Amino acid sequence: MRRRFSYSIGFLCAAALLSTGYYISYDASSEGNTEYSIEADTSSAPRYVLRVSEGRVCAYRTEDGSLYESTSIEARTLPRSIQEALADGIYLKSEVELYSFLESYTS
Repeated sequence: MRRRFSYSIGFLCAAALLSTGYYISYDASSEGNTEYSIEADTSSAPRYVLRVSEGRVCAYRTEDGSLYESTSIEARTLPRSIQEALADGIYLKSEVELYSFLESYTS
């Protein structure tokens, strides 16, 4: 009986060590993987502005006014408040905000 108990404790300790080792190695290997991540911009100046062009919502860079992305979102399908805001331009500070907004209105 005592021998079985000590084997059980040994097995549990080994399993715990293996699990911890796996977790640490997985966590360390995923830290450097930023290939698909979008980092939030901490600056206070907006980086993008959304406007309507040819009836569709487009994103422009605020620094030089160049087209960043043209979308398939038709302005006429958006709520009236969003249409009015687009007339003045909707300013967004980061890619995260930009894609969150666009995702909200993509069908």
